[in-house]
Amino acid sequence: MEDTITREDRLMLGGLSERDEAGRHFTQAYSMEWLRRMERLGYIQITRPTHQATGMQYTPEYWHVEVAPQVSEWFDAFGQLIEDEE
Repeated sequence: MEDTITREDRLMLGGLSERDEAGRHFTQAYSMEWLRRMERLGYIQITRPTHQATGMQYTPEYWHVEVAPQVSEWFDAFGQLIEDEE
């Protein structure tokens, strides 16, 4: 599995939130494969609550996502991705 992050990944992370503009939960708006990869790489943290009495994990619509602080550094004051100069 690829451990590099692409320009597309950066743009997707910049727009990631609990619900998108259409009201879709992040687990519906993004592929689980991509979400797992971003979590494994440390760019997002997904909180998966567990029911206290049963110990069972709640279904994905109850999950929460948080983007790593460094993601905001990839964008300028106008929300445009700052491109790396090579």
